[in-house]
Amino acid sequence: GGEQHSAKLFEFLVERAATPYLGMLEKWLYQGVVDDPYSEFMVEEKPNRPYFDDSYWEKRFLTREAHIPAFLDREVASKVLTTGKYLTVLRECGESVELPARKLTYSSNGRVYAQITNEVYTAASAKVLALLTEQKNLMERLKSVKRYFLTDRGDWLVQFLDTAHEELSKETRFINKARLESLLSLAVVTSVSSSDEYRDDLTCELMPCSALD
Repeated sequence: GGEQHSAKLFEFLVERAATPYLGMLEKWLYQGVVDDPYSEFMVEEKPNRPYFDDSYWEKRFLTREAHIPAFLDREVASKVLTTGKYLTVLRECGESVELPARKLTYSSNGRVYAQITNEVYTAASAKVLALLTEQKNLMERLKSVKRYFLTDRGDWLVQFLDTAHEELSKETRFINKARLESLLSLAVVTSVSSSDEYRDDLTCELMPCSALD
C-alpha cells in the first residue's frame, strides 16, 4: 500500500544521502584519513602542530558532536575516533595501515557499525601495540626512564653530583652546559647503567629556578 511505498522511498533516500558520509567514514576507519572538503564529517583534523606534548593527539583530531550520525552511539563514535588516530600513528611511523576493509552500506541497525568498528579497532590497536613493544622497544624505554628519573639505580646520580658540584654551585647563567653534559655522560658510563642502550639520550637542561621555587 501507500505506507509501504513511502517507507521504501524514505529508506532509499536516506541510504543515498548517507553514501557520501559512509565514504568518509570508510577512509577514516580503514586508512586514518580525513577526507572532508565541506566539514561534514564527525572527525575534524587540526593543522599539524610543530611540537609534540601530552595533548598532541587530543588536539590534532577532534570529534564534532553535532555531526555524529544517529546510527552511531557515543561509545562507537569514540572508538571510531581512536581507530583513525591509531592508523595515523602507524602511517606517520612508516608502517602499513592496510586492514581488512568491508564496504560500508547504510543500515538503521547501529549494531552493524558497532561490530565493524570493534573489529577494525582491535586490529589497529594490535598493530600499534606491536609497533611500540616490538619495534620501538617500549619496555626497554620505560626501564630507562625508571633508571634515571626514578633513580632505580642511583650510583650514576651520586657520582654526577659529586663531580659536578663546583659547576652546579654557580648561578645558572654562568654554568657551562657542555661541561655538565660531559660530566653526566661520564657518570653514566662508569655506573651500572653503562649497558643501557638509551644512555646517550640523557641530557641536561638548565632551568631559571631552584627545586624549592
